[in-house]
Amino acid sequence: CETFRSISEAEIWFDESDFVYTGWSIEPQITVMLSEVALREWSDYEVFYSSNVDAGTAYVTVKGRGMYTGELVAEFEILPVDVSMLTFSEIPLQYYSGNGIKPYINVSYQGYYLWKKEDYYSLLQTLNTATHIAGDVTLHLFTMLVNLGLSR
Repeated sequence: CETFRSISEAEIWFDESDFVYTGWSIEPQITVMLSEVALREWSDYEVFYSSNVDAGTAYVTVKGRGMYTGELVAEFEILPVDVSMLTFSEIPLQYYSGNGIKPYINVSYQGYYLWKKEDYYSLLQTLNTATHIAGDVTLHLFTMLVNLGLSR
């Protein structure tokens, strides 16, 4: 006589503890323990991830297979990127033209280039068009709004 056990009595252990936003799906390695026995993926359970791209609470669902029934859900946090780790390309010298100047800038994080309007937003604000510095150069303030790890 076969005896089935509910996997909902198990514990999910994460092999890592810090998960930082990457822009891609984060699927941490897990260990599923039931009564001090490590269960085997595919023969004892299947793993499903959800809400695991953007920063915030993500979920791993373990569903029983074989001799195991039911399911178990655990949460893990995806942390936003530390913006102090961003690197920016140099902005070339800009000359006053009578119009707003919007120089292009490359933004990267740990060697990966970020996509404007998807990973970050930039705003150019004219502080005072009547203020002239070194002749006809108008002072502009460049502001970068970073959206790393927030909902797209």
